[in-house]
Amino acid sequence: MNGFILTSIILAVCLGAGALLWGHGNVLVMLYGLRTNFLHLPLIFVIPEIFSLDDVKDFGRAVLWISLPMSLLIILQFLSPPDSVLNVAVGGTAGQIKGALGQVCPAGTFSFVTGTTSFLAFQLVFIIACFIAGQYKVLRAVSLLCLIFALISSVSRSALLSCGLILGISLWGCFLNPKQIKRGAGFLALAAIFVAVASFTPLFQVVSTTMNPRIENADDKQSRTPGLLERFHNELSDPAQVIKTVSMTGAGTGAGTSVGARIFVGRRGFLLGENEWSRLLLESGLILGLFLIGLRITLAGYLVYWGYKTLKKSDNNPYPWVLCSAVVPLVLFGSWGQPTILGFACFGAGLVLAATRPSYEIHPLFKHAYSSARR
Repeated sequence: MNGFILTSIILAVCLGAGALLWGHGNVLVMLYGLRTNFLHLPLIFVIPEIFSLDDVKDFGRAVLWISLPMSLLIILQFLSPPDSVLNVAVGGTAGQIKGALGQVCPAGTFSFVTGTTSFLAFQLVFIIACFIAGQYKVLRAVSLLCLIFALISSVSRSALLSCGLILGISLWGCFLNPKQIKRGAGFLALAAIFVAVASFTPLFQVVSTTMNPRIENADDKQSRTPGLLERFHNELSDPAQVIKTVSMTGAGTGAGTSVGARIFVGRRGFLLGENEWSRLLLESGLILGLFLIGLRITLAGYLVYWGYKTLKKSDNNPYPWVLCSAVVPLVLFGSWGQPTILGFACFGAGLVLAATRPSYEIHPLFKHAYSSARR
């Protein structure tokens, strides 16, 4: 129990009562809304009670191993036709969304391309952390090469933006702790070499012809598809427009989720808009919506504080800070109504806090399972 959990409980009670009394009045939609906004938050604080930095490192190594077959799958999905068995969507009734020139946006083992974007971001996080910490030299190099091919095959501007953001914040962290600059420079050098090698492969040429139209459409003001800068601008400007018209009570929690749309209108979609902060305001009303957004901002600031504090204190523990670069955007702006994003946000936030524990001490919950402290 802490301030975040107590605030969440109070907000959940108020939002649940409001949805039934003066909102949409549907119990199932209300429960799904509470599940989306609050159910997983305690996990963030349970994880660091049980995990330590050693466990985060083990998890990172597992991600790097998983990235090898995952990258192969993403590449095969990109090269396969939309009706291939590799590109069948959940339920087997449709395929993945198309990027450009008839090519699909690969989803990897996830249900949607957002899963690929989040996974590649976490893969890059652990690659950079391993470089700075001087761990798993062969595995991190192979995973980096796989990441480059998977990233270009994802045909996802969001994935490129996420990895660029992680790279920039991580390297900035190296300058905050000068002892890490040498290893950060080594990572950049190896990444540049791998990119140069990848640019001569046939796969890179195919990807270039597919990715260029997406970038051009993003820059085209006549295009209906928002570009990267426009998406980021919308994340900040849309709530400012919504707040002028939002009611005090809102439509009721859960009304803006895809499940709410399926129950109310018979099909999945975004009834109250795709922007997360706008959804929270329109669902929860002006007062409670602002409290929900404030909870997200406070949690993101809490993670950044501990990530920065650990970075300045430790010469060989970049994990909390680098993880923050992937997790904080999901905590702030991630569409938690999409289960994959919600999972990466909450589990990743727990890993940030767990990585601040330098050594493993037996938690009372697991004393029966261990005879002595793990090293």
